[in-house]
Amino acid sequence: MLSQVRRYKWTTLFVTMLMAAIIVSPLYAAKQVEWEKSLKEGMEKAKEAGKPMLIDFFTEW
Repeated sequence: MLSQVRRYKWTTLFVTMLMAAIIVSPLYAAKQVEWEKSLKEGMEKAKEAGKPMLIDFFTEW
């Protein structure tokens, strides 16, 4: 009976730690993308940072 109590104790601890990790993980998520409205400004910032650029455009016909 004592071994069952120990096993449930470790299971409860594991589940508690897992739930805590799931709850806290959004706090460490990547920051949001900051979209530029000007192509020229966006290209300058991407060049300064040495990062690739994503151009998103659409139309309503």
